[in-house]
Amino acid sequence: MTTCKVNEINYLIECQEEKLDSDPDGLCLMHSKMKDKDWESFEKKIKDKLKRNDYNFNGYFFHKPIDFRHTFEDAVNFSNAQFAGLANFRGAQFKGETYFDEVKFNGFATFLDAIFLNKVDFSFAEFKHDTRFNNAEFHNDANFCWVRFNHLANFNDTKFLRKDGSILFCNINF
Repeated sequence: MTTCKVNEINYLIECQEEKLDSDPDGLCLMHSKMKDKDWESFEKKIKDKLKRNDYNFNGYFFHKPIDFRHTFEDAVNFSNAQFAGLANFRGAQFKGETYFDEVKFNGFATFLDAIFLNKVDFSFAEFKHDTRFNNAEFHNDANFCWVRFNHLANFNDTKFLRKDGSILFCNINF
């Protein structure tokens, strides 16, 4: 079995999945940028990971709209991921440390009513479409440094509840 070569593109990402024969970069189903990859198989793998509380989506390429209205029990890693369509995290609850650093949201992203109970990192994320954080709650450190919002970024009624933690909004591009 030949494994995914994503670590040759980004040395911070480890993957033991089998590469797709049709992928020109030697990437697996989860990391492949091919827009015609098998969505049913992709979505099934995501659902299986969620059932196992395996929240490592580092570098994944979500080529269609995806619904993550879920309670994440442990640390979550979406670092370097790309969302081609809707990324729906409405009402999601994140209990562990959460990483969205260097994520590209190419479609609408919603975190309405999301709850972040531990630290969250959105540093260097790029939101290319409208983004909603309305009514979200941040109970710990939140990092939005170097984030780029290319369209509307709505934080109406968002609550930052950590009194002694750090809420960082630095070098943001709107």
